[in-house]
Formats: sequence, C-alpha cells, structure tokens
Amino acid sequence: MALDYMAFRRTSQGWNMERSHFHDQYELLLTLSGKAEMFVTNRCYPLQRGTLMLFSPVILHRSVAQTHPYERCVMRFSRQYADSLSTDTTDLLRIFSGHRVRFQLSENQTVLLSRLYDDCINEYRGFGSDWKHRMAFVNLLLHVDQIVGQMSATSEEPHAQMQGTIAAILNYIQDHLSDDLSLDALATHFYISKPHLCRLFKEHTGFPPGEYIIQSRILYAKTLLQEGCSVQKAGMKSGFHSYPHFIRTFRQLTGISPGKYKSTLP
Repeated sequence: MALDYMAFRRTSQGWNMERSHFHDQYELLLTLSGKAEMFVTNRCYPLQRGTLMLFSPVILHRSVAQTHPYERCVMRFSRQYADSLSTDTTDLLRIFSGHRVRFQLSENQTVLLSRLYDDCINEYRGFGSDWKHRMAFVNLLLHVDQIVGQMSATSEEPHAQMQGTIAAILNYIQDHLSDDLSLDALATHFYISKPHLCRLFKEHTGFPPGEYIIQSRILYAKTLLQEGCSVQKAGMKSGFHSYPHFIRTFRQLTGISPGKYKSTLP
C-alpha cells in the first residue's frame, strides 16, 4: 500500500552521514539511544535519548553519531498530505511555525512518542487500513503539537555554539550567498590560508566549504522561487552567475529542474 508519509526506526553502527542534505518534506526525528550531533544550517545540536528534532522542508542538516549504536525514529511527509488532513481549527503543520528545532523530552514523553511512531510504522491490512494509517499519523502530530506547545514557552533549546572564526564564516556565508564565496575570497576576507579554512570548516561541520555553499545557495533559490521570483532571477540572486550551471546544479541536488519545481508550487 502506497503511503503519503514515511515512518521508520533505524539503528546504525558508526553512523556518519556522508554529506549534508535537505528534502522537500517535513521531518520529525526522535533519538531513542546513543549520542550524536545534528548540524543544522549553521548550528550544531546535541542528540541523546528523548531529543526531538523538527525540520521544515529544505533545511540543510547532517548528523554524526558520537556513540554506537545510534537509534532513532524518523517520519517524513509532504505539506500536501498534512494540509489534506488539517481543518480550519487544526493546522497539523503548526509545530513547524516557530524557529525552535530541538526539544528535549521527558522519559514518559519519549516512551509515548516511540509507541506512536510504531503505530505509524505498522503495516495495516484489510478494511479500514487506510484510515488506520491516517489516524496514526494525525495522532502522532497532535501529541507532538501538545509537547511543543508546552516547551516552546521555556528557554531556547541548547546547542553547541560554533566558536570564533568558524561561526563568523558560517554567518558570513548565509548573509552573502549572492556574493563571491570562493575559497580565495573567504580566505582573504577572514585573513586565513585556504588550507586552514578548509581544515577548520571540515573539522566543525563535517563537510567541505564548497559543498555547504552550493547546498545553501540551492536552498535560497528554492525560497526565492516560492516567493515568486523567475527562474533566472532566482539563480542570479542565489549566487549562480551561469544560468546553465544553476539549472544543472538545481537538478542534481533536487532531482528536478527549477522550472519544473516552480510549476509545482501552489
């Protein structure tokens, strides 16, 4: 049976996501055991049992396990699916409306959400199976909404603060995506050598600066397209000064051309 959402449990030994990634779906990730770090755009968050991460579409993120095994529950779903089950008084996407992405749950909350994930993962058969899947999905999101609502009024989630030069570099990149962000330009701006820049970036984020910049530019281009920009203007404003290069890179990272992506937007 084809589902409009994907839910699964996964346990990894020596987990190290090879590269940062993003997708067009919403994602809920609940850590069940082990310790890891989640790099999100320009912050690094600790993951441990009971850590719930909420990702809106096209948020750049990458996880690295610190202990083994690393066990988590994951759910991904589209805006269209959540909207189809929302009502005038119940917006199932409300949990993603804030800026906070990390929530540390109590043991009771962790056990409850783990069980609700299992309900979503369960392969229902026969009469009413479609509604059982839908009800499991809605039930999970309603409980997450209740938890998030209670915790959002408390202090901001903890994160491992990027220190010194690397924090400045990450913030500079996000603020200057349309500018020259070559290694030469960055090294000159921050008065460091290119080898040291690459080594520092890799050490703190887990991937090369060029990959981070390209991914961030594509994310920004998608945002511009969502705001109504033309494909050509979105490419230029996100730092792609070669139109063919923008088209090619967009397709490589998203699976479709920017024009096709724009045509699917509401």
